[in-house]
Amino acid sequence: MPFDTVEHSHKRLRCDGSWEDPQDLDYHSFTASPLPPPSHNWNNSTLSAPSFLDMPYWKPSSSNIYQPDALYKMDDDTSYYSTSSQLYNRKTSTSHSQFTSSPISDHEALASPVTITQQDTDLNPIASPPTPMPTPTNIEFCRVRDILSKCSVSYSSTGVNVEAKVTSATELRSLIDAFSQLCPSATPHASSAPPPTSPLSTTSNGTTLYRNKLYKSKPVNFFASVCNLSHLIMPPSNKSNALTLRQLGDACIDTYFNCWVRYSRIVDKNEFMAWYQDQANPMNTLIVNAICSLVFSHTVNHHSKPGLEKFKHDQDLVRQQQDLFFDRARKYLELSFDSPDRWTVVALLYMSCTAEPKRRHHYSGMAMSALLELEIYPRMVSDSEDDSFDKEMDTRLWWFAWSLDFYLYSTGVPRNTPRTKRMGQVDMPRICEQDVDHVEEHGILADIYCLKWWRFQNDVMADVYEQDDNNMTDEQLRQYDDQLLQMYQALPQYLQWNSGFAYGSEDLFMVCVRVNVEFNATRIILHIPFLPDANNLHPTSVALHSLNICLKTALMQLETISASNKDGRRCSFDRDELWRAGEIISLSMDVYRNCLYYSPADCDLIVKDIDKRAYENGLVRAMEIMQDSSEFKVSRKDWVQVSDWLKDEIARHNRLDRPLIVASHIKKESDSPPLSSSPFSVLSTTPSSPEFIAFCPDTKKSQRSPTSPKKQPRQRQQSAARFRYFNPRMMNKFLFIDDHPLL
Repeated sequence: MPFDTVEHSHKRLRCDGSWEDPQDLDYHSFTASPLPPPSHNWNNSTLSAPSFLDMPYWKPSSSNIYQPDALYKMDDDTSYYSTSSQLYNRKTSTSHSQFTSSPISDHEALASPVTITQQDTDLNPIASPPTPMPTPTNIEFCRVRDILSKCSVSYSSTGVNVEAKVTSATELRSLIDAFSQLCPSATPHASSAPPPTSPLSTTSNGTTLYRNKLYKSKPVNFFASVCNLSHLIMPPSNKSNALTLRQLGDACIDTYFNCWVRYSRIVDKNEFMAWYQDQANPMNTLIVNAICSLVFSHTVNHHSKPGLEKFKHDQDLVRQQQDLFFDRARKYLELSFDSPDRWTVVALLYMSCTAEPKRRHHYSGMAMSALLELEIYPRMVSDSEDDSFDKEMDTRLWWFAWSLDFYLYSTGVPRNTPRTKRMGQVDMPRICEQDVDHVEEHGILADIYCLKWWRFQNDVMADVYEQDDNNMTDEQLRQYDDQLLQMYQALPQYLQWNSGFAYGSEDLFMVCVRVNVEFNATRIILHIPFLPDANNLHPTSVALHSLNICLKTALMQLETISASNKDGRRCSFDRDELWRAGEIISLSMDVYRNCLYYSPADCDLIVKDIDKRAYENGLVRAMEIMQDSSEFKVSRKDWVQVSDWLKDEIARHNRLDRPLIVASHIKKESDSPPLSSSPFSVLSTTPSSPEFIAFCPDTKKSQRSPTSPKKQPRQRQQSAARFRYFNPRMMNKFLFIDDHPLL
C-alpha cells in the first residue's frame, strides 16, 4: 500500500459494502429461493490449460465473466438486527459492457463484492431438501437457561453486572459456553444450511487442497515494527526548536491536503481551511493535533519545509514530536467527546492509526459509535437521485471507516464494523464537481479502484482464512483467481502495468502504481494458505503451482515498488508489501532447494515462466530497492529493520546453497561411467578410497594394498571384527577401532 504502512498505517483492506452485520452473517450470502448460477461458473474444459492462471495467457470468455452488479438482498420481513439464520442471495448480471465502458462507469460496474456462493447449482443443486437430522437447538437453549439461572444479573449506572458462583472448572467451562450461545455465532452455516462438510468441498469435483497451517501464525497484514516500542517514555530532547507549534501545524496541514497518495479526501478542504484561518489558535483543537500526529513523520521525510532539517536525521526527535501531538489530541478529546461532530469522528479514526497497537481498537470503536450518534450513513446504490456533495462526503467517510476497521482487523485488532441505515448495497465514492483540482481527483480515483481489491480480499478472508472446516478444492481456487484476473482485465488501460499507455502526468502514473501494488498483494494473499511449507520435502503440484503464481507476482511487485524510488513518486513507496514479496521469494528458495535434492522434476514447476536470473537475485534486488528509499537514507528504524532481515535471509540462503552445490558435484562424479569397459576391472585396479588412505599412516600402505594376496585374508578378518571405540573427546560419538588412525 502506497501510504504510510508502519504504525501510522490505514490500509483499507476488506470492505464488502453489504448492509448486514458481517459478524452476524459472517460475510456469507444465502437465499431461500433456488440459487441462480454463481458468478464464478467455471468452464471445465479450460482447467487443463497449465497457463490459465497466468496473466499473459488469460483471456476473458462469456462463460466466466466476473459478475459486477451483484446485490445483497433479503426478504422484506427480515429484521436488520436479527441474528437468526436468514437465507439471501445476491443478484448477478452477465452483462459484457463492463469491458468496454468508460473508467468512471468501471468504478460503478465493479463496485460489488466478489462472493463465492456456497452451492454450485450446476454440480450440486440444493433444490431437494436435505435429509432431516436431529438438531440440538432446544437442548442448547435449555442448557443456557439452566446456567443463567445460577447467575445474578443487575444493571447500574456503570453498566451490566453479572455475578455467578463457580465451584469447579467444569461449571466455569459450562458458564463460558452458555454465554457463547448468547453471542452471534461465527460459523457461516445457518440452521437451514447444509452440513459443515458441504459448502465448498462438495460443490466441485476437484482435489481438496491441503492448507499450510503456518499461515495462521500471524494475521495476514501484520508486519513487525520496531517503532511500536517507541511509545515508551523517552527523555525530552535538549535540541531547540526553531519553528513554533503553529508553524509545524501549518506544514502538516499543507501536506495533509496536498499528498493524495497517503491521505484520503474525507475532509472538505475549502471548509476546513476557512475554519483554520479564522481560528486564533487552531493548535488547541482536537482535529488539528490528530492530523499533525498522523502526518508529521511523512511531512519531515517527503514534504520538508525550511526549519525541519534537524528532524530529518533524528527519528527519535520525530517520534517525540508525534507523541506530543497525540497527547495534545487526547487532551482536547476529553473536551469534545460528549458532543462529537464530524471532525471528531475523523480525529478518532486518525488517532486509531497512531495509538499503541493494543489500544487502537478503542479509538476506532469510539469513532464508529460517533458515526451512529451523528447518523452519518453512506449513499446506497438505490439512491440514484441523491447526488449531493454532503452525501458524497458521508460516503467517503463511511468507506474510510470501513477500510481502517478492516485493516486493523487484519493486523489482529478487534473489529469495530460501521453499520448502514438500511439494507442494500453501499455505493462507491464518486468524483464530484467540487473536486476542482487534480490532487483530489487522483486521490479519489485511486481509492475507487483500490476498493475493488480490498473488497475482494474481504471475501477471501471470510471464505478462506476464517473457515477452519472449509475444504477448498483446486478448482475453486482457480475460480477465485479467475475472478481476480477478470477484474484486472476490466481496468482501463492506464491502470494496467506495462500496457504501453503514455502517461502525461506523474500523478496518473502513481495511481497506476497504487492500484497494481494492491492487486499484487491481493493475489498473493489469495494463495498464501495453500503454499508449501519450507520444510516440506514432497509438496503437491497444486501447492507448487500456487507458489509459482506467488513468486511471479512477488517479482512483479518488486518492479512495481521500484518505480516509487524516483523523485516525485517516493510518497507511494510501500514498505510492508516489499517485505511480503521478500518473504515469498525466500520461501520459494527454500522449497526449490528441497525439491532440487529430493524431487528435481518439481523445480520446473516453481520457476515456470520466470526469469532464472531475476529469481536468484530477487532478495538482493529487494534489498537494493529498500536501501534506495528515502526513509532508509534517513535511517528510519522500520526500513532498517526490513533491510537487516533481507541481509540475514541472503546470508542464510548462501550458507545453505553452498553444501548443496558440493553435494550435487559429488553426485555427478559418482554417476559418471568408469573408464574401463570390464565391470570386474574395478576390483583389481582401484586402490583404497582417498578417505581411508588419508586416515592411515604412509607406512601401512603396502600392507593395505590389494596387490598383496597374502595379506587379503588377514584384512578380511580385521574388517569382520569391528569393535566400537569410545573417544571421550568426541563426547557421545563412537568410532570403529580399526578406523582409528593409531591402529
